[in-house]
Amino acid sequence: MEKTRETLKEAFVFAKKSGLESIDTYCEMLKKAYNDYIDKESEKLLNDNE
Repeated sequence: MEKTRETLKEAFVFAKKSGLESIDTYCEMLKKAYNDYIDKESEKLLNDNE
């Protein structure tokens, strides 16, 4: 959990430095990145089981 908290903090600092205006925009980007990651990992697992 602590690692997740640190990662989110780093990502938030990066977003602020990058000039993202809205935290909502940033959250949408995080959600998309997370969903893409889950899709890729799921696909890998499915391919490994075949």
